[in-house]
Amino acid sequence: MPMSFEDKCAAWYSAISTQRRAEARAVVGPIPDWMVESLQEAGIAVIAADVTDGQHEPSCLMPTAVSDHLARRPV
Repeated sequence: MPMSFEDKCAAWYSAISTQRRAEARAVVGPIPDWMVESLQEAGIAVIAADVTDGQHEPSCLMPTAVSDHLARRPV
């Protein structure tokens, strides 16, 4: 049976360090590369977005469902 999205988020969150958890909660705008990679490794889709911030590299924004999950986690 495949993991639910909520279980994937919980597994991803528990696998990252306390420092990374704080960084993830503080993300505004494009997410850092480590987060893109760790979310993808956890089976959570991350899609590149056209973010106009002066960069010419593709950026990814926090998936809304992950943001919602983080908001429900106790600090």
